[in-house]
Amino acid sequence: ENKNNDLKVEVFEINGTVYGRLVDFLCNHKEKLPLIDHKDVKNPDPKYRNRSWLNTIVLFGLKKNGSNKFSGGFIYDLNNGKTYNASITFNNNIITVRAYWGIAFFGKSLVFERVH
Repeated sequence: ENKNNDLKVEVFEINGTVYGRLVDFLCNHKEKLPLIDHKDVKNPDPKYRNRSWLNTIVLFGLKKNGSNKFSGGFIYDLNNGKTYNASITFNNNIITVRAYWGIAFFGKSLVFERVH
C-alpha cells in the first residue's frame, strides 16, 4: 500500500524474480468506476487494451542485487501505457520502487508500506 493509501500492489517472487500485481486503487476521476471496469486502453499492444487494471502485472523482471535490493526490472504505468526501468529496495516494512527512463538518478520513487 503506498503512503497515500490509494494504491495497493501485491509483490511476490517466483524463482528469484520479483513481480507486482495491482490489487486495488482509489480513483480520483469524477465518475467513480469499480477497479474491474478500468481498462488498459493506453497499452501499446491493441490485444491488451480491453483487459482490466485489476490483477495486471505492473512490476516484473526484478532480480536480487544485494541483501534488500532488486533491480534490472520494469514497471508498467497503466495511466499512460509506458514501461520504465525499475528497482525495488526493501527496508523493514517500507518498500521503495524507483522508476526511471535510462538513468535511475532522473527517475521517480514510489514508497509503499507493507500490509498484512
